[in-house]
Amino acid sequence: MGSTNIGTLGQYMTENEFPRWQTDFASFEESYLRHYVALADTKAAAVFGLSSAIFAYMLSNQKFLDLITADWTSERSIVGSIAIAGLVLTAFHSIWVVMPRLPKGAEGIIFFGAVKNLPSGLAYRQKVAECSESQLTAARLDHCYTLAQICWSKYVVLRRAIWIGLSSVILLVFISPSIASADVVSKNPKSCRS
Repeated sequence: MGSTNIGTLGQYMTENEFPRWQTDFASFEESYLRHYVALADTKAAAVFGLSSAIFAYMLSNQKFLDLITADWTSERSIVGSIAIAGLVLTAFHSIWVVMPRLPKGAEGIIFFGAVKNLPSGLAYRQKVAECSESQLTAARLDHCYTLAQICWSKYVVLRRAIWIGLSSVILLVFISPSIASADVVSKNPKSCRS
């Protein structure tokens, strides 16, 4: 059947290079990586929701707003402002996790960006039909490599989002006694006690 360039790495594969167990491994690896990519996106959505909810609650809490705006140079104001900024960074990192990380200029028969560049569905079917089972397995393994890179980059950003969010919550806990106290001096007379 000859050689056909099908891999994202531009490698040429010939027939009968992969036994059945390696083809099965390619199926397992694809499933494994897709699961962890989806899991990263799900965790990022949960972190986004939690950080957004805490952010909205804190900004709707008049005592907290009074605390951070009463004296911009006070430790409580600075810590509260840093915590709010951290929650915003957490939300942005969570969005960054789910942003597509597609390879530029990918070739092959699996990546949808490469498939869409073919002139027609018939051309795609013909390209796949020209490939041996070993060539298809090679293409799947090349694709697994790309998925692994995507998965790794998602988890790097997700870990950063979790740590920033956790640090922000700890800072908010640190100043929460100040929020609960009635001794906060406010610029808003309606919230001051006489």
